Amino acid sequence: MKLLIVTSIVEHEKEVCTIFKNSRIETYSTFPINGHKLQLPSEIMDNWFSSSRETIDSKLYFTFASETEIETVLEKLDAYNKEVQPVNPIQGIVIPIEKHLN
Repeated sequence: MKLLIVTSIVEHEKEVCTIFKNSRIETYSTFPINGHKLQLPSEIMDNWFSSSRETIDSKLYFTFASETEIETVLEKLDAYNKEVQPVNPIQGIVIPIEKHLN
């Protein structure tokens, strides 16, 4: 068993949930998160109303799953990112679990 963590902007929520479903991930949790992107000083000067930080509404998903299920999710996320080429691609990370309780 491993832990899969996925982050994306809220606009990709439907796609992430569909990928989880199609990968047989039936149970997962989500959290709203705020992504932050620091802007270069030259970009700040171009926009008189901007601050030095851009905040992006994002979502964090996590699930405990088998290696096979996780590999399927990562392959589908990679294919989606390559097909759509979003400005903010969907990110995924896998963390091995040494021990767990049921």
